[in-house]
Amino acid sequence: MLSGEQIVGRICIIDGDHRRRANIAREFRGRSLHGEIYEDLAEFSQNLPHAGIAFAADEAADGCDPRALATLIASSGAVMPVVA
Repeated sequence: MLSGEQIVGRICIIDGDHRRRANIAREFRGRSLHGEIYEDLAEFSQNLPHAGIAFAADEAADGCDPRALATLIASSGAVMPVVA
């Protein structure tokens, strides 16, 4: 039987609010999923994975503009759905 992480893959949590980011990571961990945390798009772009799921704050003020995130992912050639 596959684990949740084998099915979902890498989950990238992008959020400028450190408490919310930690809570989201904790929720994923409680479901046997590993979330990699990033404060903003700049940090995410330095470690951009080629696959997985981007789970991001939906406000630019929180460190992540969903349109900019989608553009960054598309320009890198990565295959990654965005949940904002």
